[in-house]
Amino acid sequence: MNARIRKPRESVATPAVVAGRRRWWWPVLIPAGLMLCCMVVVGIQQRQIAALNASIATLREDAQQTVQERLPLETMEPEDSRTVAGDEIKLLRETALQLKAEVTELARLKQQNEEMRVRLATTPGNSTEEGLALATAKERAQAIQCVNHLKQVGLAARIWAGDNEDRYPKDIVTMSNELSTPRILICPADGERRPATDFASFTAANVSYEWSSDPPASEIEPARVLTRCPFHGTVGLADGSVHLGAAKEHPEWFVQRDGKLFMERSPAAQER
Repeated sequence: MNARIRKPRESVATPAVVAGRRRWWWPVLIPAGLMLCCMVVVGIQQRQIAALNASIATLREDAQQTVQERLPLETMEPEDSRTVAGDEIKLLRETALQLKAEVTELARLKQQNEEMRVRLATTPGNSTEEGLALATAKERAQAIQCVNHLKQVGLAARIWAGDNEDRYPKDIVTMSNELSTPRILICPADGERRPATDFASFTAANVSYEWSSDPPASEIEPARVLTRCPFHGTVGLADGSVHLGAAKEHPEWFVQRDGKLFMERSPAAQER
């Protein structure tokens, strides 16, 4: 009787055995996965750092090239258009501040004038000296107000010229948009003319000041006479400056060339 050879029985993994194997592999797989993720993140960061370094190097080269390109221009043209515009704005700001100071001084003189008028009205037997002092104070206040008017006109003309090839307008009405009000066109010493209510109703009868029939260019002929007050002799020049009583007190300063009127002060007068 032949003996039967028994085949070894194949082991069958039970769920308990599988679970045990999984518990054995988890401590190995988790650190490996974390390490792999870290390597991926580090690689991405390295690429980003390399891109940033390349961008910084490009920007540095562009900045150096820009500086090298600007240096010759600054050497050849030390005052470019932006510098000129900055100087012009600075000049206009200084003029505006000066006008503000003069308006404050004018208000002070008006207040002083009013106090003197009240004093004379309430004091019996007004003396001649007080009357003369009041008249002098009034004339001084009017002269300062006249200078203020001409400075505002000159400033408006310069603003208009800045938009029109540096040429002043042929008449005052042309730059009405730059003028604050037509009231500044009447000298306070002018007792005959009255200011216009607006520029729509403005006529030659609503202006006291004389305007140059051939307006100059402010940069080419700065000493040309642009405006003049026939009451105080105050003149405004093409460079925007205003000189109180110059036409009356110093007629020798004025010369005429080629039909154009210039104001040329003596060296001693320029030092004052």
